[in-house]
Formats: sequence, C-alpha cells, structure tokens
Amino acid sequence: MAALVQSYPLCVMRIGFVCKRDQVIERLLPRKCILIPAGLSLVGMVIPLLMWIGLLPLTLGLCFLGFALTASGCTSALILCGEL
Repeated sequence: MAALVQSYPLCVMRIGFVCKRDQVIERLLPRKCILIPAGLSLVGMVIPLLMWIGLLPLTLGLCFLGFALTASGCTSALILCGEL
C-alpha cells in the first residue's frame, strides 16, 4: 500500500507566521554562552546559603570556593555577553 500525499500550495501568510514564530522562540531561549556563567554564579551563591542554613560545614575553603565561583561566573558572563 502506498500512502497518499497531498501537496498544498505555499501561502505567503503561513511562511511569514512561521518565520516570526521561529524568531520569537530564538529570542526566548537563553544563549548557550550565558548558561554556564549563570550556573557558576548560582552555585556560588547557593554554597554560602547552605553554610548559613547549616547543611554544609563552615570552612574557609568552601567560603573561598563560593566567592570564586560567583566572581568567575559574573566575570565570564560580562566577557561572553560582549560587555567587556
């Protein structure tokens, strides 16, 4: 059995709608270059929060790690977004 395929004429309105929809989707999705710096910054902010709550031990190494992750995430976000 062969499948029946119908061809429809292209509609200019449909092409314009699909192109605009694709542009909206591209604008809503975050750029890949911002995901890693945002993740680093969030992890750097969560580590001190977990130490404040008491789920992580309060050590100098973890404090420095949280600060380093936040600083490197924010700096790399500025560099990768083209601000610096």
